Amino acid sequence: MAAPPRVVRLTVAEAVRRYRTVVDSETLRGILSPTTRDTYTRDLREFSVLAGPDRVLDDVSGEDLDDVLVRYQLAPDARYTNPSDKPGGPGKSTASVNRFRQSVSRFFTHATKHAWVRANPFLWAAPRPGRAAGCASSARRCLRRRRGRSWTPRRRPPVSSRHVATRTSRSGTGS
Repeated sequence: MAAPPRVVRLTVAEAVRRYRTVVDSETLRGILSPTTRDTYTRDLREFSVLAGPDRVLDDVSGEDLDDVLVRYQLAPDARYTNPSDKPGGPGKSTASVNRFRQSVSRFFTHATKHAWVRANPFLWAAPRPGRAAGCASSARRCLRRRRGRSWTPRRRPPVSSRHVATRTSRSGTGS
């Protein structure tokens, strides 16, 4: 059995720098769009500030991620010079927080794959809002299932039995 890889202890800032190199490469190869690259860059710059750029990435826990997400959500929306002008009040929207969470989650998936962390701390972070059991989207899925599964195609008999039945009816002999 192969030994697990040794964890490379990088600071948050260095891990973000290395990951941005990968994101730039994926953008050049057409895997990611330039807009996605810019979003990841902005979100990871913000993550680095909130988590602490000199902190060792492997020391970031699920609770730390929850704290980062809350602080990100409560931070003023930079698109508004006066936070009270923002519809819905100050802070970031749920959509912005979910996008930020997805960017950081993808970063930690990469970090886990490359042994920058022993385990992905998102395994211990609070679940994303709207994904918990009993949420509106899961209720909609349940209702669709109960309506008769109209989107599921009906199963047809196997091809061989259809051909046998057709040949029998054409011959008129039944054998």
